[in-house]
Amino acid sequence: MHAVKTPIRLVCLDFDGTAVDYDGEHAFIHPLMADLLNRLPERKIRWCVNSGRSVDDQRRIIRLSQARGLEHPPCALLCSEAFIFREDRGEYVSSEPWNSHAWILLRRFHERVQRAIAPRLEDWKERYTPDVRIGEGFTVFCVSTEDGGADRFSAELAAAVSGIPHMEITRNGGWVVVLPDQLGKGNVLKHFYREIRGSRESTLAIGDHLNDVSMLNGKAAKWVGCPGDAEPAVLETVRGAGGHVASVAGPEGTAEVIRRLVFENA
Repeated sequence: MHAVKTPIRLVCLDFDGTAVDYDGEHAFIHPLMADLLNRLPERKIRWCVNSGRSVDDQRRIIRLSQARGLEHPPCALLCSEAFIFREDRGEYVSSEPWNSHAWILLRRFHERVQRAIAPRLEDWKERYTPDVRIGEGFTVFCVSTEDGGADRFSAELAAAVSGIPHMEITRNGGWVVVLPDQLGKGNVLKHFYREIRGSRESTLAIGDHLNDVSMLNGKAAKWVGCPGDAEPAVLETVRGAGGHVASVAGPEGTAEVIRRLVFENA
């Protein structure tokens, strides 16, 4: 991207592989990232999370991060590739009517998905031994990525639900998720910045995995980036959108993107 004064007013971050570190099973925002996020108010920039994690998971990560030095919390938590929770006096509250409409859509959609996959489920359990999470409004599998297992499973799942209109499958490592194409990270981000009177032209999105592609392809955010160890499809997407691929991996790479596109262009 050209080194011009940045118009960025919103930074949208994926969590795992992009912005967080881990203390055992507990995730928290990487200290280098926390320092940069704490500087965003200098530029009158807000930031939000856009993660497949649930709202409860995200709230825990923010609380732990605040105990470790995060002073500028996100203005919203975009959760499960479907829901928005906006900050209000230190709490994150449901964005309505968006969340209620998204829940109705998910419930109806996953009723169809679960009927379609029912004849294949026992066979998949035997051959792939997945962690299966099926319930009202969600259909999620976690499959080993060894020897291409997650790739093969994703292809079989896609074939099983191919008759359902407006369907897409997203991936994050071994996690395989079926979603209506009206949702997903890109569409949720677009709706959120309209809520806050933002725009594609003023938004920077950063992610690292396949489920981040819809917010990194230039359609949801003009400014995009990824860590240097992002999935090959993400690297290709970010380069194709004219974004910044970091020279280093993980949160350090995300920090490089923010420094380059936010602070060095200021």
